[in-house]
Amino acid sequence: GTSRENVSAHVEKILSDLKPIETVLDTGNEAIDIILGEKLDVCQRADIPCMVMVDGHALSFIHQLDLVTILGNAMDNAIEANRNLKREDRFIRLRSAHPPGFVVLHMENSCDPSLTLTGALPRTTKKDRQNHGYGLQNLKEVTQKYDGEVHIEAKNGLFSLTLLWKAQG
Repeated sequence: GTSRENVSAHVEKILSDLKPIETVLDTGNEAIDIILGEKLDVCQRADIPCMVMVDGHALSFIHQLDLVTILGNAMDNAIEANRNLKREDRFIRLRSAHPPGFVVLHMENSCDPSLTLTGALPRTTKKDRQNHGYGLQNLKEVTQKYDGEVHIEAKNGLFSLTLLWKAQG
């Protein structure tokens, strides 16, 4: 017969297997769900609170591989920026919006308060410890491929990344 400990061990295993379900997204875009699901897992393990509110349909004019590049780089950058911060200072917020005629992807995350940027991408040499992990060049190139614009700002420990495209069609 099955002993009580066995049952509870079994239940616990099932529950621990289910845990990642929280990070399963349904944005309406498979590529977005997969890449953000992976990155949310990383956040969970690294103890970085992450909130995602993205409408995948709005971004469907972007090729799936390009979406993976954009979101993968944006999330890696944000995760990297959070890793060295105190637990209570960490956060990542990613949301999409569509003001009339546009599609916007907006990300905010905490970063080192000494980092100050406006508009231009940080230099991306690995030797440049200050900006390590801000490799957003790929993201910029891919965004521009769809005539998008990239705006970056870092001020007082808040890093914000805004991607803006004209609505397609």
